Amino acid sequence: MEEFEDSNEDLPEGWRLALLEEICEPPQYGWTTSADTNGRGTKLLRTTDISKGEVDWSTVPGCEREPEDVKKYLLWPGDILVSRAGSVGISYVVKEGPRAVFASYLIRFRPLSPISSDYIGYFLKSPQYWEAIAEETAGIAIPNVNASKLKKLKIPLAPLGEQKRIVAKLEELLPKVNAVRERLIRVKETMKRFHQSVLSAACSGHLTADWRTMRPNVQKATELVKKAQLMEKRRYTEECEKAKRNGKDKPRRPSILELEEIDSHPEIETWAALKMDYAFRPEGLFDGPFGSNLKTSDYTHRGVRVVRIENIGFLSFLEEKRTYISAQKYETLKKHTVREGDLIFASFISDGVRTVVLPNVENAIAKADCFCLRPLPQLLDSRYLAIVLSSRQTYSELSEGIHGATRPRITTKQLRNLSIPLAPFEEQKVIIDRVESLFELAERVEKGLEVELSRTEKITQAILKKTFRGELVPAEAELVRGQRNQMNTRAE
Repeated sequence: MEEFEDSNEDLPEGWRLALLEEICEPPQYGWTTSADTNGRGTKLLRTTDISKGEVDWSTVPGCEREPEDVKKYLLWPGDILVSRAGSVGISYVVKEGPRAVFASYLIRFRPLSPISSDYIGYFLKSPQYWEAIAEETAGIAIPNVNASKLKKLKIPLAPLGEQKRIVAKLEELLPKVNAVRERLIRVKETMKRFHQSVLSAACSGHLTADWRTMRPNVQKATELVKKAQLMEKRRYTEECEKAKRNGKDKPRRPSILELEEIDSHPEIETWAALKMDYAFRPEGLFDGPFGSNLKTSDYTHRGVRVVRIENIGFLSFLEEKRTYISAQKYETLKKHTVREGDLIFASFISDGVRTVVLPNVENAIAKADCFCLRPLPQLLDSRYLAIVLSSRQTYSELSEGIHGATRPRITTKQLRNLSIPLAPFEEQKVIIDRVESLFELAERVEKGLEVELSRTEKITQAILKKTFRGELVPAEAELVRGQRNQMNTRAE
């Protein structure tokens, strides 16, 4: 590894730059075996187990096959583990724990007595250390380090007494910074729940209860459906007559014309419970081209946009991932065209339901894992439908039909059979406005939280940087001089 800019002359009196191999026993790679998820026998500590800085031993698996010489790999308090692949460079100082060995992607360093393991462990979290790791892995396709490289790492080594004072000072300061970070993270998690609470209130009618109280004569959702039926019947009749004149087959009959009885909402008199199938014309709910109709080899650097599942966030369109097909290919896939205002729904719902109302994208198609929903405009506002579909209630109802699937994916049939709460059209607009206002407020709070979280990380790194420049606590020689001066002052 590259030497730090620091030389022995730049360090406080009594400090020196030491190679990791000079202050530790020879490094050792871990045991190669598979994990026993049942947790039987000796624990197998892996990179994933140390990635958060602390180890939850209850989740650490056992060894599928224990080493013949298990003592060779057993972990002891004070052992330092460094990941050589995956989360390259992350480290962990072993504390108390159950009987455990370490996995092959970890390298163990065991400091020589009386060198402080915690002192080295803190250095392995410092900016100086991460700069060295970055230099070592720069330009490598699959970043990694090995024991030969790590043992040449140079550490600013303080005298033993000062190591203890440094560790004590860091153990005093860093928990305070970490406590602030943990509180911020908890608030961030609360904000995630806040989003779902808003959606739940919107879909249950609680968000607009005051609005309904002030408008007792608002058009009921059942009346809205009947009006939509009349409009669709008129449109369908005209299309049938046009098809007959042109010698073409009759168009498919809209499902809403088959609806005989409209169910009222169980709790809100002005709302209705509507099966999704009745909210669309036959061509108003479709998915993208499957299989060989659209292959990876069809993608180009420019042309007609392809809306993919990677573009669908939580009620947001993610622009970063851009995929295109040629104009010639588009001609064969025109029936999958999507347009501004369409609701795009991700068919995979393992992490919750993701929907977005499409912004202004010209000449675009949806990919196979995306459903396009184009509700009857006189019945449903797409933005209201996106709110309903993004709720935890919808996720729960859809999840029941795909329980146990490895990669939960729903079908258009399941989507059509979904029951949704239908608010009067006026109230849909109010719900949209209130949800958007609350989400805008939440976004401002979340951005502030991100700034504060970033600040706590910078504080931690600043503390560690000062520590290994010898600036956090008085150097050993300086402390001795200070004590001597105090004694001389008393003597005088």
